[in-house]
Amino acid sequence: MKVSKIEYQVTQKALQHWHQSQVIDDNQFQQMKNSLELKPFDWQLLARLAFWGGVGCLVFSFLIILSDEALLQLLARLFDTPPIVKFLFFSTAAILLWSLGFVVRKKKPARRLSYDPIFFLGVACVGVALLFLDDVFGFGSEHELWLFLLAAMIYLLAGWVIQSPLIWGCALLVAGVWFGLETTSYSGRDEFFAGMNFPVRYIPFGIAIYMASYAIRSRFSSAYLLTRLIGLSYFFIALWLATFYGNESWMNDYDRFEFLSWELAGIAICLLTIGYGAKSNDNLLREFGIVFLLINIYSRYFDYYLDEIHAALFFMILAASLWLVGKYAERLWLLGK
Repeated sequence: MKVSKIEYQVTQKALQHWHQSQVIDDNQFQQMKNSLELKPFDWQLLARLAFWGGVGCLVFSFLIILSDEALLQLLARLFDTPPIVKFLFFSTAAILLWSLGFVVRKKKPARRLSYDPIFFLGVACVGVALLFLDDVFGFGSEHELWLFLLAAMIYLLAGWVIQSPLIWGCALLVAGVWFGLETTSYSGRDEFFAGMNFPVRYIPFGIAIYMASYAIRSRFSSAYLLTRLIGLSYFFIALWLATFYGNESWMNDYDRFEFLSWELAGIAICLLTIGYGAKSNDNLLREFGIVFLLINIYSRYFDYYLDEIHAALFFMILAASLWLVGKYAERLWLLGK
């Protein structure tokens, strides 16, 4: 049994006390003592926190610079160069960072925390470079959305060439932002694009990304699971939002029972996902189904009963249900062990 250092010391003292008090014999004492094992320090967690903490601090420092007028004026004097030069500088920096990350990964492929932050900094440099590209060509507000599409295409290409799931994942997230903004710009005041409101249009978008994961599985296997994860996230979050708004305008008020068909469809899809995931031994599908089934059930609970029953009874029922969920989850965890 693996225990922490403090638990190890306390247990050792307890065993010695029981042994001296003849509660346990010599054989039992040795067996219990030998069964204890010090839990090693989680160096991987420390490395992950340190690397991403460093990246976070670097990003935070840039944000502070952007919010400090004096520093901005100083930087403006130091880098008083045309936008094209700044664009080329950050573009070159992105290429160099991605090349460096590729070399580091080739030498030490097991150390993801050494090269993934480098890849992420390259992603950030591309974003900054595209901002200066906007200054170079002066796209204007009507065409700035194409910068998101261009960024997504660059990340997709770089992720594919470098075989980096992190860059690929950033591409899918940026593509989602572009899709939402672009379809909204076409929908205009009626809020509908191809007959779908904002949440509903992400349902086919999520399905498309999920299906794309199978297309890249043979040639980009390291991004297969991440692509499925992002596709399922788009799909289920959109489906969950649709249970509140249906395929109607966000601006109008509706009776909550008008979206009952969407609510039932959301729960049914979650149940089908759980069943198919369990049958095919697909843990990702099963877990997504379970998580969003619980989210749907609790959303309906809050939606229908928050104003209908006494607050004390409301939270008592909520506490009891959460306890049952926790108890069932603990049982599954113990079975897994």
